[in-house]
Amino acid sequence: NFGVEVRQDTLHVLFFAQELGWDFSMIRKELSRDPSVELTALFRVSEQRFIVQGSRQKGDEQLEAGFPASREVLDLFRCVIVGSFGASQWNQDQSKALLEYVQDGGAVVFLGGEHSFGAGGYAGTLIEPLFPWRLSSSASAFQVGQFGVSVPPAALGSSSIIAEAAKIISQQDAPTIESVNVEGPLKPGAVTLLEASVSGRPVPLVCIQRYGQGQAMAVASNTLWRWCRSSDTLKEAFGYFWRQTVKNMTGWEEGQRFVAVKWDQEQYNPGQSGLATISIAG
Repeated sequence: NFGVEVRQDTLHVLFFAQELGWDFSMIRKELSRDPSVELTALFRVSEQRFIVQGSRQKGDEQLEAGFPASREVLDLFRCVIVGSFGASQWNQDQSKALLEYVQDGGAVVFLGGEHSFGAGGYAGTLIEPLFPWRLSSSASAFQVGQFGVSVPPAALGSSSIIAEAAKIISQQDAPTIESVNVEGPLKPGAVTLLEASVSGRPVPLVCIQRYGQGQAMAVASNTLWRWCRSSDTLKEAFGYFWRQTVKNMTGWEEGQRFVAVKWDQEQYNPGQSGLATISIAG
């Protein structure tokens, strides 16, 4: 007979941003609903001053000096979320660390905004390969207005990241966002998970691609959080999207150090049957 130890591991997420904006507040609130997710926030308050909030881990003291410039610190986190700020605020070591982190199996999510992607000057930078679309400072545009959101047919049933959110969105009367980054064409292998309608044509809103052994996602808006104030239904879709994003991009499952448990749904109604797939490490 062999004893089996079941341990609840923690999925550590790093959020790097310029300020305590609504994007961060709403994402943190939804991720906190999952007890297995721990969020560490790193904010730039001036050129050389940073604030660290949330979960702390042994070895992350270097965060107080800014975004990690070493793989050792980044490897403390399973997923990194990057807010909207210009490429000029990255140094060579930080860019190299992030690129290698994703290449070796890490996950990164870039948020949209006025200083994101092509508009942020990321074309030709060391981390440009991480973006799922081609960048051009002249072709990129950050637009403000009302843009309808839909799930492209190719994404339905093909991505567990938006499976639950897609069910909700497809039942809504034209959910919208109020800003969108219009970028270049998708790179080969990149997949669009959500689209926005801009001047009558579909524009990628959420895209994902593999890079090396890891994955990179881009969210081409900084107003997706407004769904939380729009209706309870869209708030639920927003929460599903972020919880499933950090879990699926990192391949995280409950336990996973000794016994991993994967459920067929994120939550159940009273009396509803649930199916669990249990696997033993090794």
